[in-house]
Amino acid sequence: MRSCILPCSILIHLAVIVCTVPSALVAQTRKVHDVTGYVGSEKCQACHDEEYGSITGSPHKKLFEASQPETQGCEACHGPGQAHIDGNGDASKIFRFTEARLPTVRARCGACHKGLSDTPHTRQQESCLNCHSAHHANGKEFLLKRDAGQ
Repeated sequence: MRSCILPCSILIHLAVIVCTVPSALVAQTRKVHDVTGYVGSEKCQACHDEEYGSITGSPHKKLFEASQPETQGCEACHGPGQAHIDGNGDASKIFRFTEARLPTVRARCGACHKGLSDTPHTRQQESCLNCHSAHHANGKEFLLKRDAGQ
């Protein structure tokens, strides 16, 4: 009888581990793909109609075609909007480019605009916002705040 207890307890422990590990892996996988706090650009449009319109009429309009919440529409650049909405529009609850430091702005823009690494953009220590504006550009090409001749 004694010899059966040890192997049986080992088998029970192994069965628990075998049954638990796959469910733990599934839970871990869900966490990786569980994107919380994203509300969709339509919610942004409710309060920011002018900014929404400026994007839909610009080269950034392709952001609205993305399928993943973290790469779609307004939240692709500004991050998840749920806390901002829950905070009654609290500006500190959303990423704002105008209040961000140079490396952060460059990293955010560079997440999509990777091809700028060998251009004057990287040799100059300027913010993208010095010349470009996604919402208040004078021209659609390059989203420049002012014409190159100005």
